[in-house]
Amino acid sequence: MATDRYIDLAYAQDGDGIFDLVIDAEAADFAKTAGLESALLVSLFSDRRADESEVRDPFQRRGWIGDLVSDIPNDRYGSGLWLYEQRRMTAEIAVGVRLEAEQSLDWMRDDGLIEYAEGMVMHVPSARRLDLVVTLHFIDGGVSQRAYTLADATRTGMIARL
Repeated sequence: MATDRYIDLAYAQDGDGIFDLVIDAEAADFAKTAGLESALLVSLFSDRRADESEVRDPFQRRGWIGDLVSDIPNDRYGSGLWLYEQRRMTAEIAVGVRLEAEQSLDWMRDDGLIEYAEGMVMHVPSARRLDLVVTLHFIDGGVSQRAYTLADATRTGMIARL
């Protein structure tokens, strides 16, 4: 399997959508998995710094301050998925989310870890749900796929109980 050459820490997502490390009780250590879990989570869910055309106020652009002084032009850490948090879910926004996810993973291709990354967004307007499926295509032909729920306005929680 292509991902066997990459060993990473295992993560699990709880009911609130928060990712945490998995503990292997038998080994009394962090659980490990084959793949690029840490790289995916950090790339997708760390806020990249927005540019002026995306957010006018420089104090609202979020992201890593180190992006301002990077030696590599336009090399930005993380993704701009955060830019879609307050947007109405439309087909156009779903395309933007997919492109933003793919761009955040381009560094893996540039560093030779993968051949390319492919994003697919499943948008269910009636449920106000948005899922992102990321497929990593490895140079040796292997494939690894992960799915993430980005928005789910129909799940039960604090708001539903009010």
